[in-house]
Amino acid sequence: MSSQSQQSVGEFFGEINLNIPAYQRAYSWDRKQVRELFEDVIYAMENYRDNNSYHYFGALVLEKGDKIKSYASQWQQYNVIDGQQRLISTTILIRVISDELNNLSKKAQETKNNEQFCSNIKEISTSIEEKYIKNKSIQKIDPEDISKKYYNKLIVEGEDPDKVVEKETPLVAHRIKNAIETVRQMILSETNELDIKKTLDFLDQFIQTLSNEFRLNIHYLSNIDEASRMFKIVNERGKPISAVDKIKSHLMYVTTEIEDIEPTFVSARINNAIEKISKYPNATDKDIENLMKTHFVIFTGERNNDWVTNYNKYAGNYRKSMSFVERLQEMPWYASPDRNAKELKIFIENYVESLNDIASSFAQWTFANQVRDDTELTQDIWSDLYVFHHSNKSTFSAFITALLYAFDDDPEELTKIIKEIRKPALMYSQVMNNSGLYKRKLQELSHKLFWYKWSDSDPTRYKNTVIHGREHILYDIPTTQRSVVDNIQSEIRDRNERSDIEKIFRQRLLEPSITDGKFTTGWGGVRKIKTIKILLYYYEKSLRTQTGKASLQSLQHWCNQVELEHIIPQNPRKGQQLIDHEMQVNKLGNFLVLAEKDNQNVSNKKYGHKKELYNNLNLKMTEHLPEKISGSAIDNRSEHIISSLLSYI
Repeated sequence: MSSQSQQSVGEFFGEINLNIPAYQRAYSWDRKQVRELFEDVIYAMENYRDNNSYHYFGALVLEKGDKIKSYASQWQQYNVIDGQQRLISTTILIRVISDELNNLSKKAQETKNNEQFCSNIKEISTSIEEKYIKNKSIQKIDPEDISKKYYNKLIVEGEDPDKVVEKETPLVAHRIKNAIETVRQMILSETNELDIKKTLDFLDQFIQTLSNEFRLNIHYLSNIDEASRMFKIVNERGKPISAVDKIKSHLMYVTTEIEDIEPTFVSARINNAIEKISKYPNATDKDIENLMKTHFVIFTGERNNDWVTNYNKYAGNYRKSMSFVERLQEMPWYASPDRNAKELKIFIENYVESLNDIASSFAQWTFANQVRDDTELTQDIWSDLYVFHHSNKSTFSAFITALLYAFDDDPEELTKIIKEIRKPALMYSQVMNNSGLYKRKLQELSHKLFWYKWSDSDPTRYKNTVIHGREHILYDIPTTQRSVVDNIQSEIRDRNERSDIEKIFRQRLLEPSITDGKFTTGWGGVRKIKTIKILLYYYEKSLRTQTGKASLQSLQHWCNQVELEHIIPQNPRKGQQLIDHEMQVNKLGNFLVLAEKDNQNVSNKKYGHKKELYNNLNLKMTEHLPEKISGSAIDNRSEHIISSLLSYI
């Protein structure tokens, strides 16, 4: 049975311990939300004091837990079902204010203020820390999720964020650090021109306003089933939450009704998967969202378009516009609460275990430049992954992730398949700026790759048992490595032939202006300068392969270090123009790569002088430059580059 009450923030943070369960999302407020909270307190300071008004700080939903012994009293423990973001942000405000008070006390001592004044400052700092952060041995807020370590260091212990949060630290730690920095900046802007006593008055008023004028509506729930259902309800209203939070809360909710599987099993696997992504310093919420979408496609084999096409085949009030999260939650062959308990248990176990495994491969693909030192993949594989990154990523994401998962222990087969798919990535996606022909087939193949490896590693894992009852998108799963590889090669080669990819690739790269398609109807050029760098990289690789010359640097290093050089300049000096110069200057055969310093040296020199400098470069492609430059020489070089690429790629 639930009950409710209304309390001020100060009253609420009395003799209480708040546990934030693992199924809750980690701290996610950004600078803007923290800034708005600070501004709300300032507004209340200026408008609500002494007039019986208050600021509504929102609702909390709590599940009653055990009593905790604290010296002479008993403290009540609660699990936070909703409202944890506001509560954590409150303690961040208090931590920064406490630190500012300590700094103020030191300044007061340096300026020889009386001892009683300095003591008062310390007392305020100590009292708010005990009230809001930690009293003796009892911590007021105790997160169970991946933010626990950093919350304890930064808020409970008050350690220096610059020493705790480093580049490779998980995203949640950066969010807490950003919140701390935001509050510090806003306090500074309010007190910068105040003396010590007025600064103390400001901070004291701020604390009093937050404690007394901010009110919470608190709903108390009596058991975990009621809490799980309430969590589902509160996540269906208000500010949208992420796919991973919706999925985690739903799966934890349905496990409360199933024997032999605990909600903590679900939360641990999903949190671990998230941490594999969020530990990278440039990881974002979008990366985590993409992991969930990519895994869903790989695991179920179903895309949104598949559902749109087939939804009306099933009895039930199903909507055409259902997202993948809604389908996961409601479909009787996925994780619907109405599904047979035994089947539901099997589905959940396979879903969360596979998400945890797929997250490692997704991180390899998404953060390739940061994880390469931790893996045994060859430089050639990393270079090819760079190609996919600069193609249409949504087309290749599921396939590359599943491929890295399925062949993580067989780099030879992995290299073979990557080379097979490199052709459409470079030719069709980057040069022709079109990859729709391949997307659906690659996602289908990702599903087959996953289930081949997933079933092979544990024979009790059968796709037809896990996803039972679905009548659309039924793919046969290969049972041997050879059949998997043959299937991929057959499907990709078939698509290549159907699209006549090599013919179109040649036609496009022989056009007068490959950068923007200026002289070509219906084609906008390659659009990205990096694509031309990539083409010339593989051209150089093909020439080195033919001669047995030492291997080349990685593609990423190549693209970052070299600049494109126009052999005949874009802005020629008088007498250096070719016939139809404008149509020659951006042909493929007129491009070379140089280091930045070399590019400055050649500048707009005549071709004869340039060629002497080119010959000093450590590049095989300079050995194939024409003796004299002309429109036909540029065309011949274009043909040679294209033929070499087709042969190598």
